[in-house]
Amino acid sequence: MRAPRGARILPVTASQALNGNNLVGGPVRLRGWSLTDGSGSSDLQNQGTVVAPGAGATIASVSLPNGLYTVHWTLELTGTPGVGDLNNVALFIGATQIGTSVNGIAVGTYPQLDAEAQVTFGPLVLAAKAIGAGVAGSAYTVSLVAVPMANALCSILDGKLGIAFPMILPQGASNFHMGDIGIRVDNGLSVQTSQGTITGVLWYDLVYPDGDHDIVSLRDDI
Repeated sequence: MRAPRGARILPVTASQALNGNNLVGGPVRLRGWSLTDGSGSSDLQNQGTVVAPGAGATIASVSLPNGLYTVHWTLELTGTPGVGDLNNVALFIGATQIGTSVNGIAVGTYPQLDAEAQVTFGPLVLAAKAIGAGVAGSAYTVSLVAVPMANALCSILDGKLGIAFPMILPQGASNFHMGDIGIRVDNGLSVQTSQGTITGVLWYDLVYPDGDHDIVSLRDDI
């Protein structure tokens, strides 16, 4: 007995796309997709304050999914800073240092040069950390804003073979209907993120042993 006819909805989570998990076995026909850049806010940001931080202490951090980012950051010193607070904050993406603060030892706000953060196998933590111990009585406040600079990219796969390659603008979407015939997938259907964060759905229909499939207009099924 055959399953009900028509296109089926196949949800794709960010984790499934990041790991390239098999979503449905073949044979099926890919009929289309609706995928979005799932990074959440267009700008990822956080602020933190630590009084007299110890060496290596994290002052502010934010988790970044795969992608390319421009990082705007600012250091504010309050309390009773001293010589040990001079240029005493380093900016890291994961374990890689991408910036060092330029600041005096007086109370004040010190905007920093923008940094670039590349996340290929994310998510990775963007963190501002004290280099050495802060002077007793000093307080560090760091503001981080990471702005996505590149499109989200993914591959739709038949097993390990790429059959479609959606590109999604930051906070955008890719919606595509392939028609009633679609593309036959024999080895399992999956989505693999190569940049950014992808969520959404695929549409597919079943292929039966006799080679027939559910030719029903996708527009009638959604």
